[in-house]
Amino acid sequence: MVVRAFILGILCSLPLIARAELHIRVNQLGYRPNELKTAVVMSDTALERTTFYIIDDHSRIAFRGSLPRNAGAYGNFQYHYFADFSSLTESGAYRLQVLDQTTQVFKIGVEISNSLPDSLLRFLRVQRCGDSEALHHKACHLKDATQLIGDLGYKGAIDLTGGWHDAGDYTKFTLTTAYTCYLLALCYELNPGVFHDFDRDGRIDILEELKFGLEWLIKAHYGKNRLATQVQDTTDHTVGWRLPENDPLASVRPAFNRATKAHFGSASAALALGSAVFYSTGDKVFAKKCCQQSEQLYDEAAVASPAGAHNGENHYYDPTDRDNLALAAVELYFLTADERYFTEAKSHIDSAKGGHWISWGDMGGIVDARL
Repeated sequence: MVVRAFILGILCSLPLIARAELHIRVNQLGYRPNELKTAVVMSDTALERTTFYIIDDHSRIAFRGSLPRNAGAYGNFQYHYFADFSSLTESGAYRLQVLDQTTQVFKIGVEISNSLPDSLLRFLRVQRCGDSEALHHKACHLKDATQLIGDLGYKGAIDLTGGWHDAGDYTKFTLTTAYTCYLLALCYELNPGVFHDFDRDGRIDILEELKFGLEWLIKAHYGKNRLATQVQDTTDHTVGWRLPENDPLASVRPAFNRATKAHFGSASAALALGSAVFYSTGDKVFAKKCCQQSEQLYDEAAVASPAGAHNGENHYYDPTDRDNLALAAVELYFLTADERYFTEAKSHIDSAKGGHWISWGDMGGIVDARL
């Protein structure tokens, strides 16, 4: 009893050690066997050299490693680390453990990404606006746009039916549409074989979806030096969830022209690469149309407003435009072999500030790869 009391007294006199707040992020899709495999470990305490484990579905340790040097603050955490287990190549189901935290099961396998192209393309088909054979909803927003804001010199109606709804609402944006079209075209160009059997096995055709998006971009370019940037405003967010065909705002959906060089550059890049794709598949009429639109948009960017601060109406604004213009120029160089575009692509990207994650607002990494 005396010994127990003595030990208890020592333990009570020690300072309390708070349990570290720890979060681990793995690729929820999984990893291919020979790919780079990393997880991100975020913590409010230092964990350098802490051992991490990869546990298989029989609760055996399949891999162990040490967390490297702190990669710096990340979000609300002062520390984050990259747990690298790339040398684990055996297919199977695994969990990653650091201290007492364990992730959900993730997989390593050669077929983990096979369902992704069709799943993503089906999502775009659901997001279709207009009378467009969308999945899971009826024709909608057949009066886009009911007015045009931001172009006092333009007289007449503007047809912006079609295109894709944005993420979780029914607004439509030129920047994100251009980015989506560009990535669809790039995916097809890099690996067309992945998509060639889509029509035969009931999956969505990437070329059909790409053409649908590009056709809306062409509509958005409604005149010389004129590019619509958005359909509908934040009023969309005030009426709650509803099917698009039941949208009470369908008769009041303005379009905006707040185009900057970034808008012109992004649209030009998407249309240039789209043109190359459709030339390669034999749709020369549409390919030529895309090429002409791309060249016009790129030239018109020279007199467009520079990218700048958020104007308060658009959820997607790009504070820089050099990456957009560089991407348009390099794709036009591939398309036309005109050395002017190559020279200007290098000039634009050299003057751009260093970027971060590749996204609709930062395409510098893609430009570097293409150059």
